[in-house]
Amino acid sequence: MRFRGKVGSLLEVGSGFHPQLTGRDNVYLSGAVLGMDRQEIRRKFDEIVEFSGIGQFIDEPVKHYSSGMYLRLGFSVAAHLDTDILLIDEVLAVGDMAFQEKCLGRMGKVASEGRTIVFVSHNLTAVQALCERAIWLDHGRVSADGATRSVIAQYVGASSSEGTSGDRHWPAGSGPSAAGIELRSAAAYPLVGDRSDVIDVKTGFCVELGFTVETETPPIDISLQVLNEQGLLVFDAGPGVAPAPWDRGHHRIRCEIPANLLNDGNYRFGLRIHQASEVVLECPEVVSVDILDNHEERMGWYGKWHGVIRPSFAWTHRVE
Repeated sequence: MRFRGKVGSLLEVGSGFHPQLTGRDNVYLSGAVLGMDRQEIRRKFDEIVEFSGIGQFIDEPVKHYSSGMYLRLGFSVAAHLDTDILLIDEVLAVGDMAFQEKCLGRMGKVASEGRTIVFVSHNLTAVQALCERAIWLDHGRVSADGATRSVIAQYVGASSSEGTSGDRHWPAGSGPSAAGIELRSAAAYPLVGDRSDVIDVKTGFCVELGFTVETETPPIDISLQVLNEQGLLVFDAGPGVAPAPWDRGHHRIRCEIPANLLNDGNYRFGLRIHQASEVVLECPEVVSVDILDNHEERMGWYGKWHGVIRPSFAWTHRVE
């Protein structure tokens, strides 16, 4: 590996801390471990403490700190390294929303000064927010390198659970079938843009199913079951029209899922076809979708957004 300039790292927040020493002493100790000299630490001390937000406890032994306080002070020391290249590994789990905003702001400041940040993370939302270029490493090998959104799309597509993806096809005679109806294709893709684009919580997308029908059928009723990562049924939806016969030939069914409905995570779509209230074809999982978070509405916080769904409501605020 070749690089030019001084390299610093935020790989293990709090490295060099000793539990018996005060926060003040540990700032100097940790700074020295990370390569800062005493004069540099003294010059930056007040800024480090202010950044950490635990100034009132700086003269307490860190053994009395909570894990959050410990990590905040450790990150604050490491974040004030003067380096040309900064290596960062999963640091956005540190602290609350306000402190995470500080972390992002600090990293943005470093980048704006022309320095290089290498951010290693499985948090795709944070990667989208921070990085212009992404590299996907798979067992030590480079699987993709390029624009962040493009690389994330490739990573998500390859990581779909249990081999079920957002675009499936079955050769004639090999697809799920019953009562003269055979499923030949299943796909999920954004309503706007390229089919290969990533889907996030603010993206409307559709689930499209292709069928081959051998002979005219009795009236058909079709529905989709949506399950989240925990196997919880999120909803069971049908077209909302009276069942009607299907003619012989090829049929394509499309269900549009609006933006701002599902939370981030992996969702599995199952298929059920009824004739005269009897289930004639059931496929528990025909296609799966990985829905990413959207960093624009997170305001610097990247913890898990709780809830099965994530609707966007109209809010008003009035002072009277």
